[in-house]
Amino acid sequence: MTSTTLFTAITLILLFATNSLAAAGGLQFHTKLAAGGHTEDIDRNAKVTKATDTLCLGLDIKAAKFEALMMVAGIGSRDDLIKELTYLESHLKGTPEGDIIENTLRQKDLTYADLYNAFDKVEKALLVKFGGEERWAFRTGLKLMDVILASVPGMESDLSEHLEDLSALAAEGAEYASDEEIELLESIAGVKIGAGQNQASFDEILLQATVFTETYMNAA
Repeated sequence: MTSTTLFTAITLILLFATNSLAAAGGLQFHTKLAAGGHTEDIDRNAKVTKATDTLCLGLDIKAAKFEALMMVAGIGSRDDLIKELTYLESHLKGTPEGDIIENTLRQKDLTYADLYNAFDKVEKALLVKFGGEERWAFRTGLKLMDVILASVPGMESDLSEHLEDLSALAAEGAEYASDEEIELLESIAGVKIGAGQNQASFDEILLQATVFTETYMNAA
């Protein structure tokens, strides 16, 4: 989703996101909270390595960009933006990507647009930096948040595109994720989206996104 498209979608998302997320079982932008424990029974064909940190980074960087953009529009939550900023700073501290954020925060006359641009630079830098499973998990996190943000009435066209991208990521992920996890991604990507989509379909997508995230993280 381009920044222009996302900006035009903000009002729609604000109207519907709260109810949708609640119906989906309370999926939070700060998905790091789901890493509190691990399941004892590892599912069949689980891969040994899990890039859980980079999956969360993808989700949170995309969410941070969204929060910053809403603040640019004057309708966002400063507290939500600070939560995302705090997480990114702590996770990226001491890295070149963390320096991008820290240097931005030191700018004179800092604006929310400056923060958005900093998050965007970090996203692009990490896409170049990561390889293998880390890159796949990061891209999957980014795309899952795209799907979450577009799972509201009026965003059907964008959502369909994001689901197609998610389907491609599912195909790529067989090398890194378990059969169960790939099936979950394929299930999300396989939801048919059309004009006048029923809210229940959006809620189902959000629920499945929660299940995939927790399954991937807990299988580490």
